[in-house]
Amino acid sequence: MIQDLKVRIKGLMSSALGYSVGEGTTRFFKHLSWIGACFFLSKIVGSVATALAARWLGKTAFGQASLAVGSAGQIFYLIMLFGMHLSIIRYVSGNKRNPGSIVGLALTVTTIMSLIVSGVVFVFPQFISRIMGVSPDIIWYGLRFAVVFIIYTMFTFLLQAVNDFRARGIVELMFSIVLLPAFLLGFWVAPGRFESWVVAYISAYALPSMLLVGYALRKVSPVNLSVTPNQTRDVLNYGFLNTIGSVGYAVIFAIQPLQINNMLSEDDVGIYRVYMMGTVGISMFATNVLQAVFFPKASASTNRLGIWHSLMGVWRWAAPVVFLGFIAMGAAIVMVSGVKEYGFRLPLLLMFSAAATLMSIQASVGMLITAQGVRGARYGLLLSAITAATNLIGTKFLVQEYALVGAAAALVLTYTVAMAGTVLLRFVLNEKSTE
Repeated sequence: MIQDLKVRIKGLMSSALGYSVGEGTTRFFKHLSWIGACFFLSKIVGSVATALAARWLGKTAFGQASLAVGSAGQIFYLIMLFGMHLSIIRYVSGNKRNPGSIVGLALTVTTIMSLIVSGVVFVFPQFISRIMGVSPDIIWYGLRFAVVFIIYTMFTFLLQAVNDFRARGIVELMFSIVLLPAFLLGFWVAPGRFESWVVAYISAYALPSMLLVGYALRKVSPVNLSVTPNQTRDVLNYGFLNTIGSVGYAVIFAIQPLQINNMLSEDDVGIYRVYMMGTVGISMFATNVLQAVFFPKASASTNRLGIWHSLMGVWRWAAPVVFLGFIAMGAAIVMVSGVKEYGFRLPLLLMFSAAATLMSIQASVGMLITAQGVRGARYGLLLSAITAATNLIGTKFLVQEYALVGAAAALVLTYTVAMAGTVLLRFVLNEKSTE
């Protein structure tokens, strides 16, 4: 009976992909199913916790917490990581000779960058506060979140690089298990304050990280730093290019809320985050699920062109279904968060759902560009600069005219441009399909 079920599932997979699946594809979907199930359960618990935070804190405090974690914290941790989490995936996946050396180099670089960023924030907190247009408290809590998050990120990416997807899924579940109790405790200690939500996030990442570090380092020991000059150059170049390339990501998800805060208010940032949570937030979650399994495989693959065609074949029929799903999930999150506090704005929901659908498509196929090493990262940098400029300019003019709907429309415009650029890069980086 189980064997018959496996045969039927393989048949459905073959129909969806447009070709007969082999053992490697079956193994890929097995890993993806496990990661997907763990991330899905984690997302349910996390969404409930976030919706409760939005409901109990109110849009002002929830907006402040979003600025601390999603704007200041995100900018800090992107610089601290220096792209080394992606370098671990790119240069440890399939590396049988000296994976520990690559990990050691990556951890060293991230530690140095973290010390530099922390030092700058400690010396110039008021200056950074003025630049971002937020209070110093938001800056300090953003820094604390960033420090914990980079530890979690580096070692979860190491698990992905060595294909330990079982442990990766368990770690994600641990995060969600801690998040809700941590927020409830924080809300009891500091009711109505944004710090309760930020500290909950810090706790939820810190506790799994304590267990994760020792476990991950047993998988790949970073003690031996016998990297060649060429490897060092490639790892640093790849990390640097991805850090600069992440400017586009930072502008979209960290700078745009700051723009909304400056042009509208913290209340509007709170509303923006609630509507984003069930649409673009779900898309980011799905992208993380796919990235956990797909990026290591794509990095080691010699047939990325074939993977491209398979993905585009799936999206032809999946895109309308995904769009409707985002509308349903977004509406549910708004209802749980509180219609009285956040309103029910159908145009805003539809625009965010369209942006989330475009983002999902672009993110999935865009990994094939990043997976091509330094060359792909260079082209990705160009695409990132274009999308960043599109979002900055689009947000400035569209928010002035259409308020929050304009912010969502800027995301739609941004990911339309990003998708067009990704398709163009696919032709520029065209590789012959090989088995």
